[in-house]
Amino acid sequence: MKKHIGFTLLELLITVFIAGLISLLAINSVLSQIPNFKVKEDIKTVEQVLKKARSNAIKKSCVINADFSKALNNNGENGGIIEITEQDGTVLDSVSLSRNSLLNPSSSTIQNNIVAFDYRGQPLDNTGVTDGFNNTNNRITISFYGGSTPKFSESLTILPITGNISKN
Repeated sequence: MKKHIGFTLLELLITVFIAGLISLLAINSVLSQIPNFKVKEDIKTVEQVLKKARSNAIKKSCVINADFSKALNNNGENGGIIEITEQDGTVLDSVSLSRNSLLNPSSSTIQNNIVAFDYRGQPLDNTGVTDGFNNTNNRITISFYGGSTPKFSESLTILPITGNISKN
């Protein structure tokens, strides 16, 4: 009698089923991390906005704000919006975060949702002086929200006096 070499249909189906199950588990794991990756990218965007605001303040020799007041809510298809403004409210630039990535007001300690830089690039408090900007009001936290609950968060800190930015 001749021996057949190969797999039976049952063996093939079991192999395909197991491969599909493993793929499903891997895809689910990757998909659950996408919001975390978005928040990490958005905190880099916030860092660049702050550096640009500081640079504009030095270049223009005036106070420039990084305004986070529109970063508390989604704006259309985008997440929060951060604006770089002059003291009179003129918008120099605006940047959108990913959808559902917003300023976390309970974890952020900046005053009035604004970070202001003077002509030397030093951060100012809400009264316009550098002395009041300290370690109690210098943290910005961006969170990815699922409903009203933050799922993933990233923070950065603006250093008093120098205005340098460090990630936490």
